[in-house]
Amino acid sequence: MIQIALPNNEPFGFDDVDSVVCNVAGELGCAKPILVYFKTSIELLDMLVNSGRTLIDLVFVPYDLPGLNGIEALAEARASLPLLRSVITAESPDHAAKAAAIGVNGYLLEPVDLDEFVRVLRLQLQVVLELHGSSTLLNTRACTRRIRHDSVLYCETSGHDQVLHLVDGESVAARYSSQALFELLGGCSYFFKLGSSYIVNLLEVVSLNTSSGELVLSNGISLPVPTRLRKALEETLLG
Repeated sequence: MIQIALPNNEPFGFDDVDSVVCNVAGELGCAKPILVYFKTSIELLDMLVNSGRTLIDLVFVPYDLPGLNGIEALAEARASLPLLRSVITAESPDHAAKAAAIGVNGYLLEPVDLDEFVRVLRLQLQVVLELHGSSTLLNTRACTRRIRHDSVLYCETSGHDQVLHLVDGESVAARYSSQALFELLGGCSYFFKLGSSYIVNLLEVVSLNTSSGELVLSNGISLPVPTRLRKALEETLLG
């Protein structure tokens, strides 16, 4: 389910933004989004970063917010939410370059024109839908987090404590069974379960020695492959 955050003090030059959002989502074939609202930068950051289990996909943020301005608030949020899609609204184009520099995905002039809002909303929702198809929503120890499949290097699986090692070197702890985690990643064909100890991203495999059972990943880490799985892994890599 897509979740979109909107300002309560709507900077829009048209009425009933909720209906507009839901109509655009319907045109794209997705379910009615969950809409949530904020008034201040504190409320926005609480919603984005501190709520723990509420994961926002797309947010429209006025530059002029009580407290931190919209760009400052998004800069703080994006440090822990790199996949968040965001659009700044402002009365002038003066802040567009700064918004782009922190990775904001869109910029709208206030009062926001309906046609321009629909254009930007449709574009951002298309990206969100594509992201949902290439990622997994995980309950980590700290929060709910969306993880791109191609960002996972391998997972260490032991009991109900799993550690996902990402390509960029970050490690993310999650509490699932190894099978449950594999099933969450299983919609993506390039993951392979090495018994109960590891799940590997086959796209990151550099080499496999079927005699010794040594699997080498792109970061140089070597993982042992159980004898019973070596042939199946080799066939999967070749296929």
